[in-house]
Amino acid sequence: MEVIIKRSGGSYSKEAAVDVDIIRDVHWGNVSGGVNARHAGFSLYGYIDYSLASKIVSCSGTHAHYGNRAKIMIPASLNKESPYREGYEYLLDRAGRKPSYHYRLPGQKPCTKRILELIAQEESVTRKALRDQLLGERYGGKQIARALNRMEKDGRIIYKEGSSNNPQQLIILKKAVL
Repeated sequence: MEVIIKRSGGSYSKEAAVDVDIIRDVHWGNVSGGVNARHAGFSLYGYIDYSLASKIVSCSGTHAHYGNRAKIMIPASLNKESPYREGYEYLLDRAGRKPSYHYRLPGQKPCTKRILELIAQEESVTRKALRDQLLGERYGGKQIARALNRMEKDGRIIYKEGSSNNPQQLIILKKAVL
């Protein structure tokens, strides 16, 4: 059984077919190998021998060789059709249930409450700093965006200086403005 793999989610990444038996530590994740770019949703990941990865997918060789293995992505979109679908389904069974951004971890606060806490600690916070903190706490990117939009519309927070595309945009609590 084979699957198609790539090094990261970028369009520049080369793709290759590999046997499922050479892929180790199959898991769900949202951070790519190499440059450690965070993705909006969860994808299937695993590890293969670094020397093989450098030959068949886009590995720069400039990163540390962690245990002589490279993290690879196993995209669902590339493994929909035969003969790769069978291998992908086999790896899905090994990885277990796909995480959802719509559930909270045990003891985790709702995203909106956590946003209010973080802004209140600093009086104002940049969009990037807030997002980085929340992603680190395992809140989802879309979940964060929806919570911020909802809170801005209902008047709990105010955006200052710049557009929502600007990572340096300040976010403040409405009561701090009054």
